Amino acid sequence: MVFFYFLGADPELSYDFLDPEEYPDATEINRKLVLSCLSVICCLSQKRKLNAEGYRKLWALEVWWAEQLWPHVPKEVQKRLLIERDVNETDPDFYFFKAAFGVDPKPLL
Repeated sequence: MVFFYFLGADPELSYDFLDPEEYPDATEINRKLVLSCLSVICCLSQKRKLNAEGYRKLWALEVWWAEQLWPHVPKEVQKRLLIERDVNETDPDFYFFKAAFGVDPKPLL
């Protein structure tokens, strides 16, 4: 991730009420705050990237697993499963999570 930051929010450049002569530390404090915020954003972005990579790996594993098993399932069972999946997908009261794990999912924070 690349940030182009040109000190647009620098008090010395944009805040009339923060006179560098009156508040000599304001510019330095603001720059440290901005850089700290950018650091946090980069850390969060990296964490999201790692999470996405993990989810993609799990998704690929499950797709591979299903593709390995599907040819060994009798055709009539395949048809029944596909119909059940389609019906459950349209049912607003059906939760695949609960069907798979037996409990409602915990809310995401």
